[in-house]
Amino acid sequence: MLPRGNTETSREALGLEALRRRGFEASFTADGDRLRVSGSERRFAPEAVPIVDHCRFEGTSDPDDSAVIYALEAPDGTRGVLVDAYGAYADPAVGALLDRMPVTRRRRDTRQPKLVARLLAIAAGCTAMALVGLVVLRRRGANVARGPRIARRPNLAGRRR
Repeated sequence: MLPRGNTETSREALGLEALRRRGFEASFTADGDRLRVSGSERRFAPEAVPIVDHCRFEGTSDPDDSAVIYALEAPDGTRGVLVDAYGAYADPAVGALLDRMPVTRRRRDTRQPKLVARLLAIAAGCTAMALVGLVVLRRRGANVARGPRIARRPNLAGRRR
């Protein structure tokens, strides 16, 4: 059950729950110069545990009240999270470990180029359709720069009465 009450806590809990649904169920802690899985004796070198994803939460009333949840995957397949404060309250021991950890590409990043490619394809298709339309209008005899041909009225200004 997620906590209700404190908005920041509930948002962080929602972030943790979302990661838990993706299989990040364990909890990692800094133990000297290594990462330890909470509730066990398993320890890993930070270079062997990549950061798979992360979520940052900023306090609504105080911007210094921020936290980051890192999604990690250990070499033995253990998937879990490491939570740290952000900014002035960050734990230096966790920061030292994070500096040594590799970062793998997030899933969201792989979808964005596909979206951009689709949008570019749609834009190219629209441009091609507009060019085909211009060619058709020119072949029908319309002056595209001035619009469709309209019968001009004779110049009556030079005419004598």
